[in-house]
Amino acid sequence: MAYSHNDEISRRTAMRLLGAAGLGAATAGSVTAQSDGSETIELKLLHDTHVHGRLGNADESENIENYFGLMDSLTTNPDNTLRLGAGDDLGSSALSTEFEGKHIVDAFEAGDLSQCTFGNHDFDFGPDVLKTRVSETEGFQWVTANVRKQETGETFATAEGVKRFDTVDIGGITVGVTGILTERASEVTSLGSANEVIQPTDALSKVVPEMQSAGADVIIVLSHVANDAARNIAERVDGIDVMVGDDAAEVLGDEVVNDTILSFVGDGYDHLVKSHCK
Repeated sequence: MAYSHNDEISRRTAMRLLGAAGLGAATAGSVTAQSDGSETIELKLLHDTHVHGRLGNADESENIENYFGLMDSLTTNPDNTLRLGAGDDLGSSALSTEFEGKHIVDAFEAGDLSQCTFGNHDFDFGPDVLKTRVSETEGFQWVTANVRKQETGETFATAEGVKRFDTVDIGGITVGVTGILTERASEVTSLGSANEVIQPTDALSKVVPEMQSAGADVIIVLSHVANDAARNIAERVDGIDVMVGDDAAEVLGDEVVNDTILSFVGDGYDHLVKSHCK
């Protein structure tokens, strides 16, 4: 199957199925990869979060319990499934003001999130609070390719556990996951004077080859830039298989740019995407 998707909409909750015949050498709308034994590997990506510090109303269907419950129902094999977040999760809601994002970290851990990147609202309480949230995180991996210390160029909050990229083994295939934050974050949130956001294209142009050198067969970017910027990045940076997330929170059809699958799915609990690749 080269490329297809099906939509099932229950109230305002959407599940989009992206079908692809493998991971790696991309044709229109597909990525292909095989294990060393030439066995076709199935990979499911469930994404993305962008919940703005909200847990949702227990009396309505759009809430965090149902969100991760839906992920559970779509997870037939946990060993081949990644649950991905694309930022703007810790802030800013009334609960965020009280708990400074800890309630979301706890919920994501309970929901078995795999990796998450930063959105601008994750810095709303300042970099020190965010570092604390990262240091408390045990159940999933924070990643960023372009948030770093201004003086040294070191990845933000490395000591607390952030990585430029993460790699995981899925049935003999190495999947690499990194993330990017919009450059406008420095204008709209509290990065702190010691930190900077470098141009996402420049950051990915460096980190993607490093991920490949580290053995990544498939490269996924958790994107917290607007969809027009994501298209530009995909056009200019080779080697990205999938980009998920949208700072602009628009709900658009799946696209393929320069052999990169782009998925833009809004924000909050209205939408959950299941990207299914073989």
